[in-house]
Amino acid sequence: MMLQFGDYRLAYPFFLFLIALIPIGMWLASSRVKRGTIRFSSLSPFRKLGSSFRTRLRFIVPLLRTCALILLIFALARPQHGTQLAPEESEGIGLLLVLDASPSMDKKDFSIEKKRVRRIDAVKEVAKEFIEGKGDLKGRPQDQIGIITFTGYPIPRAPLTLDHGAILEVVDTIDTPDTDNIERDRRTRRPLYPEEYSTAIGDALARGAQRLKEIELKSKVMILMSDGSNTDGILEPLEAAKIAKAYGVKVYTIGIGQSGTIMEERNTLFGKRMVPVRSDLDEDTLTAIADMTGGQYFNAASTDALRNVYQEIDQLERSEIVSMRYYRWEEQFQAFALIALGLIALEVLLGQTIFRRLP
Repeated sequence: MMLQFGDYRLAYPFFLFLIALIPIGMWLASSRVKRGTIRFSSLSPFRKLGSSFRTRLRFIVPLLRTCALILLIFALARPQHGTQLAPEESEGIGLLLVLDASPSMDKKDFSIEKKRVRRIDAVKEVAKEFIEGKGDLKGRPQDQIGIITFTGYPIPRAPLTLDHGAILEVVDTIDTPDTDNIERDRRTRRPLYPEEYSTAIGDALARGAQRLKEIELKSKVMILMSDGSNTDGILEPLEAAKIAKAYGVKVYTIGIGQSGTIMEERNTLFGKRMVPVRSDLDEDTLTAIADMTGGQYFNAASTDALRNVYQEIDQLERSEIVSMRYYRWEEQFQAFALIALGLIALEVLLGQTIFRRLP
């Protein structure tokens, strides 16, 4: 049985009962001491002398002995100091971000710190907050995170890794194709590489599922973000969703921007004007992908809405952490024993010099 007080404990606390025997032992010792006697006819002359400082302070000698005995008893009880350790064991999840980087992500209908920015910039900013933690987002230090971007074909940007510093650097490099300097056919004026300006959701989803299949983790999650519909690629999105489901991959889909008719800035004969255009966002397909794989669909029409989506996913997909608390105990009896020996030495010294008594 041990007695513990915070970070301190007594390994053998039953020795403390010896403290109750100290008064008895001291009484027995004093009763056996033989004191000499001198007979006087009258003590009245001595009463007028009063008591000296030695007489008044004579109690120090037995007090030192009592304190020394108490400290020795504490030393026998083995006082120990513990350093508390609480390592956290957790198996993180495999988390793959699959980001749409098609030219439509250049639309400036999002904002960061009240400044209008492109959709791709808002997606990158919130993705970094999600990975490293900021505000209500707690960060994902235990998770293996990878990145794939896609236009008309998927592009693996970063393998699944715990090196989140490298992941954040990769996120900074993500951008949409440069539509101002595209190479075109001289005769038809069509882009020479049209796949860079289309969207292959199905192929990106299948590529991501293949990546997650290769890791040995119980939980595998993909976050797929797009502001359009599937216009290119080999696989249809729902076919790719079946592959993800077979590999045990849960897919959360995020629709970027609003669906239906939206107002967009376009170059017209009268200059730049806000004109109504039809959004390409295919919410039905994104919802079906999420439902088929056990995930969830979210719509994010603003930067704050995107943060809220990531916050909800952050709560849904947390690693289970098991904490084990234990102490590393260090013996402390040496200090008690040394102080007790010092008090005993001081008692002997004072008892044989200043407070020495005549027999």
